[in-house]
Amino acid sequence: MDAEIEEIENKIFGKRNTSHMAPRTPRPVVTVDVKKKTWEQPTPLHNRWHPEIPPVGEVKEGEVFRVETVDWTGGQILDDDSAEDIKHIDLTTVM
Repeated sequence: MDAEIEEIENKIFGKRNTSHMAPRTPRPVVTVDVKKKTWEQPTPLHNRWHPEIPPVGEVKEGEVFRVETVDWTGGQILDDDSAEDIKHIDLTTVM
């Protein structure tokens, strides 16, 4: 798809030398604040697809985008957790 877009841009704007350019930055579609719980996020998060769960964003075919996520525990697992910490995760808050 990027080749098609580049071809159209070349026709409109003329051939550009893009070898020195950085890749396009993905557009953030879903972002998370790692300091907030899953249910406190500005964008509602969910852990599965289901036809009754409304989408939180849309992208176009060929678009470069970014989706941020939290772990399956909703952010309860931290970098410094031990096996004992993980053993005692509050599973009542897992989505």
